[in-house]
Amino acid sequence: MFEIQVLGTGAANDPSLPNSSAIVTGYGTKLLIDCGYSVAREVLLTLPDPNAIDAIFFTHHHPDHAWGFAPVVTAWQDYGRRKPLLILATRWGRFQLEKLIELGFGPNWQPDFQIDWHLVPEPLMLGDMALSFAPTDHTVPNHAVRIACAGRVFAYSGDGRATPQSIALYRHADLLFHECHLFEDDAAVLGHASLRHCRDIARQSECGEMMLYHIEAGARADVTLALAHDRGVGLAPQGGVLRLL
Repeated sequence: MFEIQVLGTGAANDPSLPNSSAIVTGYGTKLLIDCGYSVAREVLLTLPDPNAIDAIFFTHHHPDHAWGFAPVVTAWQDYGRRKPLLILATRWGRFQLEKLIELGFGPNWQPDFQIDWHLVPEPLMLGDMALSFAPTDHTVPNHAVRIACAGRVFAYSGDGRATPQSIALYRHADLLFHECHLFEDDAAVLGHASLRHCRDIARQSECGEMMLYHIEAGARADVTLALAHDRGVGLAPQGGVLRLL
């Protein structure tokens, strides 16, 4: 089973939706993509078993994508996790995540389970899932991910406008989740995609289906209306479960 469970679709300061995050399951192996400050609760509610998640991948290290890490790790500790946890992050991201733990719980605190690290963007086999990465154009380093499993491909952009590398990463993906922060292009907003940009990405990458998330709250109504009759591009379903068969 190759499955995507959507934990959150909200932009950074969305008052009604959790931070953008998803759990990808490939034949029993579970990967959490991003863990922002308002999605930590969703992680713990959705998977109460502290050993359920095998790995966490951080697309980048803004608060709405990374600052739920310390609460989740300490909750798993309290709930009795003993299984090793693999963290996929850049070198700077690892420094930030370790610093979050230190600032929250002191320099000597360590969980009772082992934490291992994988340096993004090096490719990785995680169970039956083959992961590869490419940079996008964001205000801090962000990496999109391509996950291939059992002949199917899911891609997830994280934040940022597309680059030639990320377009190549998305090529012929069965399902592509892409951020769409803006309804219309805005030169004053750096490092985010608009609806027009996302439609261009879908065309260039020839992906099977595109679903949009991380839509700025004030733009959500306009994006939703514009997609009402758009074939191949839709909204990522908050709380939904999608299966690639």
